[in-house]
Amino acid sequence: MLAALVLDIVGVDPDAIVADYVITAGRMELILGRYQADPGFAERMATVPANRFSVEAQSMERFLAELYNRFGGGRAWAVAAGVAPESLDRVEDLLLEPRP
Repeated sequence: MLAALVLDIVGVDPDAIVADYVITAGRMELILGRYQADPGFAERMATVPANRFSVEAQSMERFLAELYNRFGGGRAWAVAAGVAPESLDRVEDLLLEPRP
């Protein structure tokens, strides 16, 4: 969700954010394996229903829809949370290549 928020803040198309999120599904076994290798995480993970570790496009679509419905998007959310617009501009400068 954090990656999706950052991608939205820098202006990535929501469909591309969803597509990026769905790629995670193919890596979940590896991701969960790393967490399960840590006894502290493994113990906590055992108490969480398995469906909480699924990756579905609809989950990200709902997240982005709520982000826009409630706050007007990631950038508006960040500004309302106290992040200076100039800082958000700097994030764009750091993460995006200049357009030709």
